[in-house]
Amino acid sequence: MEANGYKGPCRRTKQEEEGNRFQARRPLELSKMDILDFFMNKLKACLLILPDDFSRFVLVFRLSTQSSIDESIDLVQEGID
Repeated sequence: MEANGYKGPCRRTKQEEEGNRFQARRPLELSKMDILDFFMNKLKACLLILPDDFSRFVLVFRLSTQSSIDESIDLVQEGID
């Protein structure tokens, strides 16, 4: 098939199978968001955390009753400020 111009299925390298890793090289270069939903006395609570990937320090966090996109955007904006 290859002699007639057809390409066989691409073989993945071991690195591609494991997935790409993103790793910060300096502080404040890369952040991520963690969201934890839990219950306190039958009340749902959401803990939103924005840690720095390099230093593992928490830049900003918020405890709320809902995890919505608006809460997430506000948290990221607060972390940037």
